[in-house]
Amino acid sequence: MRVYKLAQKLDVPISKVIEVASELGIKVETSLRTLNDDQVKKIKDKFINNVTEMSNEMNDEMNDEMNDSTSLINKRKLFEQSNQNII
Repeated sequence: MRVYKLAQKLDVPISKVIEVASELGIKVETSLRTLNDDQVKKIKDKFINNVTEMSNEMNDEMNDEMNDSTSLINKRKLFEQSNQNII
């Protein structure tokens, strides 16, 4: 499979495919270079792993934000309750 075809299939810029290929030690001079099946699999796996890692990081961040929001709501309720006790 040619590099540019893989980029189209993955819906990413050609430069990203070339960058990942380089990280994996696959020499790519142009987008017309043909990759063998093993190289294609390695590049695809790298993209899948990157997406999974990003998704996990986003989930962690969202969970942290939810915990912060819940904590803030609980603090607000405690504050309101303490004010009611004063009145």
